Amino acid sequence: ASSSSSRSAAASGAANVHEYSVFWVPRHSIAVQKVLEEEGVYGDVQQGEFCLDVIPLDDDVLSLELSCAYRDCVLDGDTAPLFYTACALLKLQEVYGLIPRLQGKGPAAAAVKDITIKLRKESPLPAAAAATCRIHRAIILDRDIDVITPLITQITFEGLIDEITGIRHGSVSYTPSKREGGGGGAPGRPATVFLNSSDPFYKEFRDLPYYITSQRLQQYARDARKEYTELGSKDLSELKTFVKGLPKLLLLDRLSDLAVPVAEVVKEQSFHDRLKTEQDILEGYDVEEAVQYVQV
Repeated sequence: ASSSSSRSAAASGAANVHEYSVFWVPRHSIAVQKVLEEEGVYGDVQQGEFCLDVIPLDDDVLSLELSCAYRDCVLDGDTAPLFYTACALLKLQEVYGLIPRLQGKGPAAAAVKDITIKLRKESPLPAAAAATCRIHRAIILDRDIDVITPLITQITFEGLIDEITGIRHGSVSYTPSKREGGGGGAPGRPATVFLNSSDPFYKEFRDLPYYITSQRLQQYARDARKEYTELGSKDLSELKTFVKGLPKLLLLDRLSDLAVPVAEVVKEQSFHDRLKTEQDILEGYDVEEAVQYVQV
């Protein structure tokens, strides 16, 4: 009986043994290896890499989503983001062919260019990619050449959504209105929506100044209400056309919901005072008053 119990306990213990895996994003580094060694678990975990690099946020936007890259390079002296950028450029060439001209402005841009060329020599492109040239020139800009622009309040529709609500990884959280019903989530419950050019209204509005976007949204809403009130006088073919356009009306409703928090901030005097102060500082006009505003 004792022997049987021992075998049973051993089998139970073997069944409860767990294997642990760690996947590093975007790559494994010597620093994390040292941490695992110091903790005494380096040999107890299986390790791998998930090379998450370029993320397509829109038809013409690829991002590494390295929000702390500038801080890492300038404040912490960590140049890993430059290596990630070079790897992304190399991957881009594997897909679209050799980029014969790499140009850059700024020390970090020059470093990315040098790393890219070095990686290309160490790991030559496939023959098909090396013989193809769909991108003739890549221009790399160092954030260090213009640190002012990111500090200025954005005034486009997309820019103000980012300033006030916050766009993260190409998406934004918002609260659907009751009229949207089940289309974007239950009324009053926060929802998340991706903002890109697949939405025809957003594509039209995103780069326009907010006041123009507001006017067009109001005009589209008036047209939609007018068309809705005239449904009773439409024939069957016109009704079918109206029904086909319902998805666009839902998109319009969603953009209107995104515009609500923006409208609340834009109508405040403090918002316009900030814009005026920024403009005065940039133009060097009435600097003393601008400095006083900043200090207060």
